[in-house]
Amino acid sequence: MKLSQRIALAWTPLCLRLALGVTFLWAGGGKVVEFIEVQGQSAATLANMGVALAPAPAHTPPPAPVPQPTNGAPKPAGPDRPLPPTDAEPAKKEPEKPAGAKAAPKPGTKRAQPAHPDNGASTPALPADAPPSGSGKGKVVPVSRPRTTTAALDEPPTPPGIVPADAPTGPIPAAKAQTAPAGGSGGPTGSARTAADFPEPVRVRRLYGLALLLHSAANPAPSPDGKPRMPLWPPQAVTGSLPVYFAWAAALTELVGGGLVLVGLLTRLSALAQAGVMAVALWLTQIGPAVQSGRTLLGFLPDRPPFSVEGWMPVLWIFALLMAALALFFSGPGVAALDQVIFGGGGSRSGGGGGGGGGGGKPTGSPIPKVG
Repeated sequence: MKLSQRIALAWTPLCLRLALGVTFLWAGGGKVVEFIEVQGQSAATLANMGVALAPAPAHTPPPAPVPQPTNGAPKPAGPDRPLPPTDAEPAKKEPEKPAGAKAAPKPGTKRAQPAHPDNGASTPALPADAPPSGSGKGKVVPVSRPRTTTAALDEPPTPPGIVPADAPTGPIPAAKAQTAPAGGSGGPTGSARTAADFPEPVRVRRLYGLALLLHSAANPAPSPDGKPRMPLWPPQAVTGSLPVYFAWAAALTELVGGGLVLVGLLTRLSALAQAGVMAVALWLTQIGPAVQSGRTLLGFLPDRPPFSVEGWMPVLWIFALLMAALALFFSGPGVAALDQVIFGGGGSRSGGGGGGGGGGGKPTGSPIPKVG
């Protein structure tokens, strides 16, 4: 056998393994790790299949800003709100006099009143230019106001339409107290869930979208004219929790099978399983809906613009993965595979044994040919 043929038989499967292994590890890992939100009838369908539903994280709205007065009125006094400035000048303090000296009152002024017996606070002296009491003339003297201690001034007022967080009722306590109903399987052992049981979104793993896809494929909605449509999946295969098992089987086939293909262990079996998953995906998502709608190209392809990238990319991607998995099934693991180490395969013999046991030459001096 020529050197180019040996290289093709040994290294072509390795390239296929790398492409399929990385792709299926990514696809299977995303189905297991990522979450989606469902509600209404979709959530009820999963609950009837026995899926435990977790409540979606509550989105608490940010607190609304406290409205500020717009009419120019000063804020009420408080610990962090000083008195607003006024136009009147504050009273000037008289210089301190030596002890025992009595200051002579100026003309037109009144002496300071003694302390009030009730509160013990001293009354400030009136300025020199203040008119006599009751005259109604003169300047206004600002007097320090006592700070209020009422809750209405210490705390900002609550705007209308905003419910405090500690109130017994309201949107925030309702979101905190919300819990999703426990999932139960429909049938004789449990009551069937309805869409009314799941008014809020709930989080489920992305692989459960496959279970919903199988359920809708087996129970298609009627056509616009009321005629029943052809089911794309056997209705008997979606009873009970079977769609959940199928979804987990598909996700683990992609995840575990992708890892096995990448390292070259049980390569043919893993490649065949991945080819089956891609065939089912091509039927349920592309060819089956096209045939069901009655609008097809060539009798089975989706009716889309011939050169639309967005329209044909899913079809061609699934088809390419299907063909690559089948090619790896027929060719074997190639070089740098664990199958060569565990099961042998004539990788060191002539005759292109690097194809994963797909051939074996006749060793020198041996009358009986060996098959790798």
